[in-house]
Amino acid sequence: MSGTTWRWQNGVVYRYLPMQYGLILTVVVNDAGIGFSVPFPLRIGHPALFIPWSEVVPTEGSRLLLFTPVRLTLPKEPSVWIELNASLAERIQNAIGRDWFEGR
Repeated sequence: MSGTTWRWQNGVVYRYLPMQYGLILTVVVNDAGIGFSVPFPLRIGHPALFIPWSEVVPTEGSRLLLFTPVRLTLPKEPSVWIELNASLAERIQNAIGRDWFEGR
């Protein structure tokens, strides 16, 4: 997967229960979409994931103390969502050259 890459990021994937990826997440963005992966050997049971932009709906997540994460919902999989911290979300927006929240 090629594109703008940030290594050692935090994220939470929710599907029934939250799965916290603390400082082990690699996030890659390009014109086609956003990808997530973890380093080997943690990759066993956690394969890389790539989601096209057409299947991602960003919203503000639930505020936690002073932090408001960005929640990426997947309309085709409503029981799954991904939360990223706001600073990473801002860097992603800058890399893709558009505001996720325009017109929402």
